[in-house]
Amino acid sequence: MSRALLVVILLLFSSALLAERVFLKNGTSVDGTIIQQSRTAVQLRTADGKVIIIQKENITRIDHLFDPQKEAQKQAEEKRRKELAEQEKKRLEAEKEAEAEREKVAREKERREKERLDKERRESVEKEKPSQSSPRWWIEPLFSIGSGRFNSGLSTFYWDNYQGTTLGYLGGQTGNAETHVETDWNYTSKGIAQLALRGGFSRFIGEIDVRSYSAKVSFVDTLAGEVPGFSTISGANAVTMEKLEEAHSSLRAGWQFWQSDSSALAVYLGNRSYQATTSYSFIGGAEYISAGVPTTLAFFGPGSALSMKGSGPELALEYERRFRSSPFSFKGRVTAFQMNLTAKLEELAIGGSASAGGLSLNNAIFENSYRHSGYALSLRGDYRLSGGTQLFLEIYALRSDSILKSTDIRFLLAADQFGIYMGEPPEVTVASLILLPAFEKKQENAEVIQTVSFGASHRFEFR
Repeated sequence: MSRALLVVILLLFSSALLAERVFLKNGTSVDGTIIQQSRTAVQLRTADGKVIIIQKENITRIDHLFDPQKEAQKQAEEKRRKELAEQEKKRLEAEKEAEAEREKVAREKERREKERLDKERRESVEKEKPSQSSPRWWIEPLFSIGSGRFNSGLSTFYWDNYQGTTLGYLGGQTGNAETHVETDWNYTSKGIAQLALRGGFSRFIGEIDVRSYSAKVSFVDTLAGEVPGFSTISGANAVTMEKLEEAHSSLRAGWQFWQSDSSALAVYLGNRSYQATTSYSFIGGAEYISAGVPTTLAFFGPGSALSMKGSGPELALEYERRFRSSPFSFKGRVTAFQMNLTAKLEELAIGGSASAGGLSLNNAIFENSYRHSGYALSLRGDYRLSGGTQLFLEIYALRSDSILKSTDIRFLLAADQFGIYMGEPPEVTVASLILLPAFEKKQENAEVIQTVSFGASHRFEFR
């Protein structure tokens, strides 16, 4: 039995196309095709056609080795899988090549864009640099309008002369007289504008700059005091200036002493002029007690002329910042100045008293000189359009103070029910002499300007 089984096993191992493999308990196996089987045995046909019977008690397990139909299906599926894998591989390779081509095109596009921007930047820088072979001339007119707040320097002059007029009327008597003028005048219907012309050659720059301000002004001045012979005095005037006009003009020469591709610094030295004019009218009155008799006065000023003008040196420093490949730029300028100003007022006043009776007429000239100094700050953002036109927004601030140097009060005419008096009464001359020490202090009526303006300029360039 063992010899026959061994022969069968050897024959079975030589086959490669058998359907089952029977594993025996003795550790061997037999390949073949099961013909039939019973409860106790398995009938197996080997590759050489022999039929053997193996008792099931000697079998550990039976494996199905080969099914031609299934094998054919399996081979077809394997072939299909390999074909699909090959197709997927080719698809991925094609996508990879397409992605590489897209990246190559994108890199080429980015390189060309960078070359274009670099070329534009170099051309822009070359345009901004002065030509070495043929220096560039240029001129640039500028105009802007704006709104904001300003307090005219005329308020200082009016304040001084109101005190001088009051003390002059009191005849220079020793006493306590306090006067007050509203330091914050009420400005309405304001107009703010700037007109300028700039020009340059290489790093040299010249400028003519005019800033003008106008407004209607109204305020109240008051008087209160005690003077021997008059007892208590009090009064008030309502003042109206229909149109106050003020102009700040500068003529400057500058030098751009430092510059780079994106920044520049320039210094300016120039002459600054100031001129302010207005006419005003007033209506008011005063009350006092003289020799125990209360008296009420009424005053009316139909028209008085007020002006202030002068000039002096100024120094300015300007910083400019340009942004590469951008139409935006920024300019900041700080200016310090000092001027000698002369102020003049010719005032006509008509007065009357219901209790004392009669009318009075006074026509006087007041002239003061001042030392005027201050500073200005300009912050400006520009947007450059094609063709050399620029739009800009500017924030401008100025503050200056006046200190009185001298004063002169001259009455041209004084008339009342008793007669007409030409020239300068002695008491007014005395008042003029005693006023100067009192005016050496600042009157806290500073020139203040705070504006926001929008404007445009255009640069014309020549070679």
